[in-house]
Amino acid sequence: MRVSGVDGKLRWLGDVVERRNVELGALLAGVLSFALYVLTMSRGLTWRNLGADGGDLLTAAFTWGIPHPSGYPTYLLGLRAFSGLVPFGDEAFVGSLFSAALGGAAIVFVFLATYRLTGLVESTRHLTIFARWLSAFVAALAVGASRELWSQATITEVYALNGLIVAALLFGVITMYGDQLEGRERPKLRIGLALLLGLGLGNHLTLAMLALPLVVWSYTWHPDREDRVRLLRDWRVPVMFIAGLSVYLYAPLASSASPLLNWGHPENANGFWWMLSGSIYQQYQFGIEDSQILVRFTDLADLTMAQFAFGGVVLAIAGASFLFEMSRGFVIASAVSSVLVIIYAVGYDTLDSFLYLIPVFVLIGVFGGVGLAGLFSTVQRVAAVRGLMKWPRWRDGLIAVAVLAAIPGFSIFANYDDLNLSDDREAQEFVKSVFLTAGPGSVILANGSGPIFSLWYQSYVGDPDADVLIISVPHLQFDWYWDDMRSQAPDRIPENRPERFFDRNTAIIDYNLGSRAVWVAGETKLYESSYELEERGPIHRLLP
Repeated sequence: MRVSGVDGKLRWLGDVVERRNVELGALLAGVLSFALYVLTMSRGLTWRNLGADGGDLLTAAFTWGIPHPSGYPTYLLGLRAFSGLVPFGDEAFVGSLFSAALGGAAIVFVFLATYRLTGLVESTRHLTIFARWLSAFVAALAVGASRELWSQATITEVYALNGLIVAALLFGVITMYGDQLEGRERPKLRIGLALLLGLGLGNHLTLAMLALPLVVWSYTWHPDREDRVRLLRDWRVPVMFIAGLSVYLYAPLASSASPLLNWGHPENANGFWWMLSGSIYQQYQFGIEDSQILVRFTDLADLTMAQFAFGGVVLAIAGASFLFEMSRGFVIASAVSSVLVIIYAVGYDTLDSFLYLIPVFVLIGVFGGVGLAGLFSTVQRVAAVRGLMKWPRWRDGLIAVAVLAAIPGFSIFANYDDLNLSDDREAQEFVKSVFLTAGPGSVILANGSGPIFSLWYQSYVGDPDADVLIISVPHLQFDWYWDDMRSQAPDRIPENRPERFFDRNTAIIDYNLGSRAVWVAGETKLYESSYELEERGPIHRLLP
């Protein structure tokens, strides 16, 4: 009994030391990634890294408004809450810092998920804590330095939060599976993951394609049918999922207060569905021409190599083979999730559709970490066969350093200059120059998401006292937008709303031309045949 008691205390102490080492490793990987993002993030508005939507998101968050579909309430509320913790910098700076923090937090969960998996796989569970720690650390930094996540963790956008939620869900599902293998069960964890999934869908709806196969898998791993039925009957899971989805109540509540930015007016059923379904973007879904499909898949292959290099992809494939021995269901669910997201991203006819693949790259990184652990295991077995019974830890360290240099190290070297936005001032200088040129009391007709969203930010958040009215020309097709502009500036928007889109442009111009300055920002072709244009800096003035 005495020996048993001592052994129990030693095991408990060992578990505590391991847990502390794992927590410190996860924190270190997250901090290093966060430091990379802060060093290279945009200090304000930016159009780079496909970040034109940042102005729209910032405007909505800091005016309690509604951005473009699907509304992104989880992101807006998170950004607004985070801003209360940062006592320095303007709103655009806070938006970039928020993404950097989210990206760093995602890497923490990548480390934890990878480490947990290496303890479940038969081929790697016998490894020392040090070797498993190194595998998880390399995987975490590889994902942290991957081009797509890095590009989004330095600007105001929703994709870093999406990466964090995916990594946290993945870690949670893996933890549940490990508990089940060890004969333990934590129902509260499944309930918490249901809440997180609901909140995640409040950030980006593509999360459903990745999560659904993993959710189905999580209900199939119990060998006993009664256990599976019991899990399905647990009413707390769907209730918490709905509680997470209830974040979308932000949209009708905010819209009912008539905010300055109010896409679709989701305070009513039609407006809410318009926002949630993204009907204005449905033309892009599977809108790729047949001749471009092969090109898009070729681009996908190149993009994957750009994230992890050839060695990282090989390790991920190896990791999949090890994980297949542990659980075919997990590998199949991960593969189905990835295929669904890939098909959607490849078929979506926009420049930023490949950003939907960030969750897939998170999976690849975790698989690569398991593959690296398998490499450690193979090397150690070969060493044992050859009589090298003691395999010093420094040799594992050399392998890890080599992989670090080959994957995240190479990515940082290859992409640093291109992804470094710390000196990017283009968007900020544009809006300041436009407002200085236009002057108080003016009207600016803006075309293109970059000019529109950045000028919205400057008008509603950055310099609301400038008295410059920004009209989004594409939005004039919507009756609700005309009514909003009329409410905000009755002296510059006619009371009578024309039926045709082009007539609405003309009505606004004719209503103001001669009494105040009317300008065009962005594309001018719509006006060249009817008006004389005078270029002044970044904008053109319309002349009678």
